Amino acid sequence: MLKILIYLLILTGGLISSGCFPSLAKKQAGISSISNKFVDEYYIDKSVTQYFIKPILFKDSKNNTLLVDFTFRVNTITKNERVKIAGNLTIFLSEKDIDSLNIRYNQNKYGESIVPETIELFYREVSSNNRYLNRFGSKFESADPFQTIRNMENGITVLVKSKVYKFLPTKKTISKLRSLSSINTF
Repeated sequence: MLKILIYLLILTGGLISSGCFPSLAKKQAGISSISNKFVDEYYIDKSVTQYFIKPILFKDSKNNTLLVDFTFRVNTITKNERVKIAGNLTIFLSEKDIDSLNIRYNQNKYGESIVPETIELFYREVSSNNRYLNRFGSKFESADPFQTIRNMENGITVLVKSKVYKFLPTKKTISKLRSLSSINTF
């Protein structure tokens, strides 16, 4: 089930990030080969490139899982501007109804984190093993999106009602996140 979900997320993320219009967004070469496994790059116009970071897996101590993917555009002319990033999260939790949710993208071991400007519920459904699949969208800004995402090696904290879930990257995820530091668009 999880493999099918990951495949569907990658497929739909790629379609969304390309805008479903091949004439408007063309896949580019130019990212190092190790990162091509994790990042899709799309040419939007002569000064704008869109990036799609494929789903990244995080787990907590109770075997709840979180998948997150990111989409953002970089303008090569106005590189010093902050970049708007869309982070889409799929969270498998035992919580039936999530009426309030806060997300913190942890940036270092000292507790600094990025709190999204907006969080929107896309859908919720019952999954296997009494877990509930919740798909959320979040938006935030960063001066260096690749570094911000790479720093998520420190985990993602999700607050539901009064419970705190600390999702940490798997070993494979840490490798994936570290490969992002080899990409330098800034």
